[in-house]
Amino acid sequence: MESASPIVRIQHISKSFGSVRAVADLSLDIGTGEVFTLLGPSGCGKTTTLRLLAGFEAPDQGEIFFADRPIVSVSQRINVPPHKRDMGMVFQSYAIWPHMTVFENVAYPLKARGIRRGEMGERVRRALSLVGLEGLEDRPGPMLSGGQQQRVAVARSLVYEPKLLLLDEPFSNLDARLREQMRVELKVLQRELNIAVLLVTHDQVEALSLSDRIAVMDAGNVEQVGTPDEVYSAPSSPFVRDFLGRVLVLPATVTAVDGDAVAVRVPGRAGSELRCHSSGTALAEGQAVSIAIRPELVDVQPSSGRDGGANTLTGEIEAVLFLGDSYECSIRLDDEQVALMHLPRNRTWREGEVVALRFPEDDLTIWQA
Repeated sequence: MESASPIVRIQHISKSFGSVRAVADLSLDIGTGEVFTLLGPSGCGKTTTLRLLAGFEAPDQGEIFFADRPIVSVSQRINVPPHKRDMGMVFQSYAIWPHMTVFENVAYPLKARGIRRGEMGERVRRALSLVGLEGLEDRPGPMLSGGQQQRVAVARSLVYEPKLLLLDEPFSNLDARLREQMRVELKVLQRELNIAVLLVTHDQVEALSLSDRIAVMDAGNVEQVGTPDEVYSAPSSPFVRDFLGRVLVLPATVTAVDGDAVAVRVPGRAGSELRCHSSGTALAEGQAVSIAIRPELVDVQPSSGRDGGANTLTGEIEAVLFLGDSYECSIRLDDEQVALMHLPRNRTWREGEVVALRFPEDDLTIWQA
């Protein structure tokens, strides 16, 4: 979802640390009421981008507009201090002060802004109610669980009603079950408040489940911006394809081209010719390419020993791992190619079993080698 009047406009921002370019000529818009995520591996520039927006770092070039006013402009020498940017932030470490109570932690931003005591108490109680911490106002910081510390950090960031909430890997210190719970709670809270959120994470599940749009970053550059479905189902580059979710990539050779329809052959024992669509990529017969598909779109069935039919390869299960809700199976297609698949529990899969893998033509993508 894109807004006609974005809450944030980042224009041609760059930042280097010595000889290392952390952010390279980056431009992004974040819509009002939108959850926008910067997703990528460590060192890709996502946290630096957040810190530039928050005011903790100064860019080498570029401009940042917040609520239609410039807060950063290198050419005009504008750099609004962090406390005047009307943004709340939840740090990865939560930064809960151990010598303060829950109330004092949450009230601190209001105290720093000179809010009157009566109004301060009302705002703190409202913020604690939003995150489900009513009745814990007098509890010391060290007596809080990880989930409670995370909620205190969120309440503290919301207590002065900012227009934008910045989240830097907010769930990384929580266990898996609590992460799931907090993702849901944050999504509900964000919709209730209709506040814009910039989330920085390397966790693909967090990005896909929470975001309205995602910017996938690598080496200081934005590789693709789109909805979760767009970046997952229609990646614009091999990096996005391989980073986001599981993907099965196989080498192949083009055997025929008929307009948008392309036939390829995968080396090895693997079976029939595969057909897919070129999606505008210029291809020629005999050309080396790669084909890719999300493993959950591949239909795996026991092999009957006969021709598996159109768009089918055969393979042998080398290893079976029971995961509870599914089996993780390593399927060898030839001497060099192995497919790692999650197979359903509707039957028992056995090592040494020969299976047929059917690749839906519309779901196969083809890439230049």
